[in-house]
Amino acid sequence: LPAVWVLTEVVRSVPVLAGTWGILGLTQAPVPEVLGVAALGGVWLLSAVLVATNTAIAMCVVHLMGENRRPLRAAGAALTAAALVGSSLAAGVFLAAPDGTRVLRVTGVQPGKVDDGGARLDANLALTNTIAPGSADVIVWGQSSVAFDLDTDTDVTKRLEATADRLGTDLLVNTDARSPGGRITKTSVLIRPGAGASERYAKQRLVPFGEYIPARPLFGWLERFTDAADEDRLPGADVVVMDLGAARVGPLVSYESTFPDLRRTVTRAGADVVVVQAASTTFQGSWAQPQQAWGEAVRAAESGRATVMVAVSGTSAAFDTRGGRLAWLSAGDTGTFDVALPVATATTPYVRFGDWVVVLAVAVVAITGSVPVARRITRQRATGGQTSGAGA
Repeated sequence: LPAVWVLTEVVRSVPVLAGTWGILGLTQAPVPEVLGVAALGGVWLLSAVLVATNTAIAMCVVHLMGENRRPLRAAGAALTAAALVGSSLAAGVFLAAPDGTRVLRVTGVQPGKVDDGGARLDANLALTNTIAPGSADVIVWGQSSVAFDLDTDTDVTKRLEATADRLGTDLLVNTDARSPGGRITKTSVLIRPGAGASERYAKQRLVPFGEYIPARPLFGWLERFTDAADEDRLPGADVVVMDLGAARVGPLVSYESTFPDLRRTVTRAGADVVVVQAASTTFQGSWAQPQQAWGEAVRAAESGRATVMVAVSGTSAAFDTRGGRLAWLSAGDTGTFDVALPVATATTPYVRFGDWVVVLAVAVVAITGSVPVARRITRQRATGGQTSGAGA
């Protein structure tokens, strides 16, 4: 049953079906004591352990209270449930990645829901100008915080460069604009003091029926009834790691935070810390915003990398390498927040070995499904052989 559950979650978590929203293992995000399970086998192992534990508890109740009471089987089920809970707590102690001795000082900027691109830029700049020079290693804005292309809108570029120069701090913004090539991309752009725009990362995984419409010739009509973009965004191709003094930072953009494999990839590429620029204004005030933020706790434990999510309108949050909460700015709140992210380089088993739980689940389902088939074939052969012998 846990194997079937995991495979069901894996299938519905493919990018075109909206990622790992609502995965059972994510319910453990507020419980860092058990997130070492994610460090071992990712969110898939968390889901498997939850299903196995609840199944064992259900079996215990059935064997104790059913018509045919079986105390020994009930005791076995109870011991199984206790062993699963105990091993999960032990994993939280022994498998979670330790915090590093260095920290990356991050200041996040959350201006709130501002639809007009120019007003949104002004709101971000106004909040950023309240930050004390030198108080952070990097200042981070949310997804789509800049609705202008920095290669062509030189006035906007100059304003951003002047801000970074005055504060003496790297500024990580995110553009949602048409490039000189003619396509619209969502791009993380690092503005360095005295150097201007340098490293860039283009969002790879786009929101289906949001930032693009799959098979648009067939389903393009949906844009008339939804918030889907009237033009498909252009996805990026590769992960990027940016050197920010105290740490190597792996930037990701909003929807990408829901994918364990992408976090594993950026960690393997050398990221010591992960920064997510988010914007979920379509779901303003709903459960989706805090759920996305809490998901970062599981991603941090999986990868052994501290993470901060900076959202345009909430929820912004930060977590250490074990998934412990460091900062939280609720949806609807506006302002800035400071957090010191521990820098870590240790590699978790999940980063090293990948989705071994999924492979194991496939094997379990395949073997379990083949056993009754093999038995039936064996019985049919045996019955056929006896019939043939009698006739002879």
